[in-house]
Amino acid sequence: MSKNKLNLTLPAGSIEPAPVVSPSPPVPPLPSYPEPPVIPDGVMGKISIDAIQERLEELEMDEEQRKRLESFLGQKEQVGELCDDDFEKLGELGAGNGGVVMKVRHKKYGLIMARKLIHLEVKPAIKKQIIRELKVLHECNFAHIVGFYGAFYSDGEISICMEYMDGGSLDLILKKAGRIPEPILGTITSAVLKGLSYLRDKHAIMHRDVKPSNILVNSAGEIKICDFGVSGQLIDSMANSFVGTRSYMSPERLQGTHYSVQSDIWSLGLSLVEMAIGMYPIPPPDTKTLISIFGPQVVQNLENTTANNKSTPTQSPAHSKIN
Repeated sequence: MSKNKLNLTLPAGSIEPAPVVSPSPPVPPLPSYPEPPVIPDGVMGKISIDAIQERLEELEMDEEQRKRLESFLGQKEQVGELCDDDFEKLGELGAGNGGVVMKVRHKKYGLIMARKLIHLEVKPAIKKQIIRELKVLHECNFAHIVGFYGAFYSDGEISICMEYMDGGSLDLILKKAGRIPEPILGTITSAVLKGLSYLRDKHAIMHRDVKPSNILVNSAGEIKICDFGVSGQLIDSMANSFVGTRSYMSPERLQGTHYSVQSDIWSLGLSLVEMAIGMYPIPPPDTKTLISIFGPQVVQNLENTTANNKSTPTQSPAHSKIN
């Protein structure tokens, strides 16, 4: 049995299937996107799984993580190219303005996946371009990235088939737990930063949509990120098609100006604050709420530090509480 590295305990019967990928808020069109490498139709079956596994040796993963990833790649090679007829619907995991996420079973191999269906009112040529761009995900294999089985177009919808994460997303865990303890937040931070670094360093990809609902866990204690922006065309199409609410976007992202990896870090920071205090931090909580979260002494010390402006962040009286 896999060890629960997060050591999270929830009430009996409280864990329900949760979405592996969540609907994204609207994304203002950006001036331009880096052109991703395109994998032509049908090429995935020709890619050597041995070649991919050789690349795993270069990544910073422990032996257990490497074995799990190799097992996933073996399953992926076995199922091959996907189509609508391959799947049996097991239930709905989640729905929103970006589409619906279904829990499905591969009929032939019995493999459980999460299938996100996105209906877009765009031209067929645009849909085909999105599918081509999404195939870059075949190259994104890392311990902190949700596994990708494939994408295809059927009955007016784009399907993205991903690894099923049975622990759900952090936004749903946060609703049940109220707040996430600091030691676990440290583990989450490390995993997400490693995932973001992998995307940037190995594939020149920025996530573009870091938020609690796009950070997933499973019963083995793994923490992985999903829904990152490999397809500029999909980002633009969804921005023009859907209306979101609460945003984790950085100011420059909201303004549609220059976007960089620092924008992902902003979004991660905002997400971590929300998980730490148990509420969305914009607008910021009032003093009474902060006292209920951290206690009167910590809040008083922070107010004194701000007033005197003498301490560096590591010298703050609250720093020992955070560490």
